[in-house]
Amino acid sequence: MKTICASLFAILLLQVNSIAQQVDIFSLSYNYNPKVGLMNPPGPALDAANLDMSEFKVKLLLPVQLKNGSTTIVNSLEWSFVNTFFNQLPEDYFFEANLHTIQYTLGLNQQFSGKWGMTLLAKPTLASNFRDGISGDDFFMQGSALLHRTFQNGLRIGAGLAYTNGFGEPKTVPLLSLRYRTDKLDLNVTAPVKISATYRAGNLIVGINSGVEGNQYNLQLADRDQPAVGNVDAVKFSRYNIGPVIGWGITEKGRVELSAGISLNRIFKLVTVNGEDLDFDLDNGFFVKTGFYFGK
Repeated sequence: MKTICASLFAILLLQVNSIAQQVDIFSLSYNYNPKVGLMNPPGPALDAANLDMSEFKVKLLLPVQLKNGSTTIVNSLEWSFVNTFFNQLPEDYFFEANLHTIQYTLGLNQQFSGKWGMTLLAKPTLASNFRDGISGDDFFMQGSALLHRTFQNGLRIGAGLAYTNGFGEPKTVPLLSLRYRTDKLDLNVTAPVKISATYRAGNLIVGINSGVEGNQYNLQLADRDQPAVGNVDAVKFSRYNIGPVIGWGITEKGRVELSAGISLNRIFKLVTVNGEDLDFDLDNGFFVKTGFYFGK
């Protein structure tokens, strides 16, 4: 395993000179949400619940442009961990549900001409607490297709469709994209998934980020772990973060960022073996996020 990781990192470093000005090839981030209550407590014992949670994410990205200059292949591997609040609930509701996502992305960006192009992404995903290893129920396939047009001023506009778990369960959503980038300004919109606008002045980076992230996680639980709410089969998780971001370039191609703001529409639903949703949605609250990014 160590040999594989070392080889992958070496390959990434060899690619930095050709791709570092375009994308982040490595990122590491941590997100913390301070304690809040449940929006609609499912029982009187939870009326006074005060719960916090955190998220951790690591991502490696390797885009390779083919010799024809019009085709780019994207490979990416991402691991994320959500430290949930279910072990903070009263005894009748208490259980462990630490949620992991392992996602591989295979992408194709094809330029048909100087103006028109298409981006296709396939994202096989494993999402579970992985208590007893990996099972078929942990697997989800996500993906997207986007047709885009580039204008003379560098503005790129596109439209397409995505099949995603980002809203807490698998669904098809329409996509509208807008990208505009100069030496100092970077505007990146993929509605309704994310909006990012940053401005660079020397080593200083300031801006605003917003976006939705989530997944549906299969749960592997022993009988002794089952809470009083019923036999839990899965967790639906999603939230929308919005807030300002400030960053600082610490090397030629690396930077650190700190952001804070509000987490909205914080969905946490338990799915029973009978397919019923049990509502554990959190109140809106604050978040703080820090991260290290390399290659942009």
